[in-house]
Amino acid sequence: MEARPVARSGAVDGIAAEYLRGAATIPPMRLLLQQRPEGREAPRFVQLMLQPDLLGGWTLVRETGQIGGKSTVRREQFLDQQAAVAALESARDAQIKRGFQLMFAEGAAPR
Repeated sequence: MEARPVARSGAVDGIAAEYLRGAATIPPMRLLLQQRPEGREAPRFVQLMLQPDLLGGWTLVRETGQIGGKSTVRREQFLDQQAAVAALESARDAQIKRGFQLMFAEGAAPR
C-alpha cells in the first residue's frame, strides 16, 4: 500500500500558523494577591493567570481560597488578547479594592 498525503483545510492551516506566530511567543501572565488575615485565620489569596490556548484564544484562570485550605478555580475564555488583558486588569483592580495586596507578578505586566 502506498501512503497518500492527508488533505488539509486552509482554515486549520491558518489557525495553526496564527498560533505559531502570535500566541506561542507571548508568555503567560500570573498575579498572586493576598489579604492580610484577621486574628488567627489563614490568609486568603487570589491567583489570576492568563494563558494562550491552542486555537489562538486566551483563558483567564481565577483561583481563590484560603492558604492551606480549599480553593475554587474558574476559567473564562476570550477570543483576543486585548479582551483577556482587560478582564485580568479588572479582576486585579476589584481585588485590590477589597483589600488584597499584590504579592507576586510573572510574565508581561498588564498596564
